[in-house]
Amino acid sequence: MASGTGPARDLIRGISDKPIQYVPPIHFHAAKVPGASVYSSEFATESIANQGTQEIIVERDKQMWATLQA
Repeated sequence: MASGTGPARDLIRGISDKPIQYVPPIHFHAAKVPGASVYSSEFATESIANQGTQEIIVERDKQMWATLQA
């Protein structure tokens, strides 16, 4: 299954070839955060969020991938 990160990856790489180290989601938003794990694996990033936000991100990400693979 394609991750869908191609256009974003190409845009980012058009700006800089330096590695992305951190992604700071300041809150959970259903239209923005799901799939964050794809970017983490694509760019070797670390997501930085408060504990509550991080827990929601991890749980919702698992739910999203389970739904897509069903």
